[in-house]
Amino acid sequence: VIVTAEEGSMGGFGDHVLSFLTNEGILDSTKCRVRTMVIPDQFIEAGGQKQQYDIAGLTAKHIAATALKALDRHGLALDVLSNGPAVLAGEAPTVA
Repeated sequence: VIVTAEEGSMGGFGDHVLSFLTNEGILDSTKCRVRTMVIPDQFIEAGGQKQQYDIAGLTAKHIAATALKALDRHGLALDVLSNGPAVLAGEAPTVA
């Protein structure tokens, strides 16, 4: 699983990664799962950086949940979103 997270919007780093993976044929099989995360194209209230990242869905818990969903571990992803990344303590990464 490859997850890119960036402060920019569509057309940034994540799209360059996708372009590279496509051109190299890496996405031709189902073994590589890619998810891109960007700040949504919507107004976000002024506030602290951590608060804005949480609203935008770009915190550690959101990134971890995105990776878990890509691995078809939706229940664990919901736990992470509810309780934070500490849920994963002791959890060894696995690839299906």
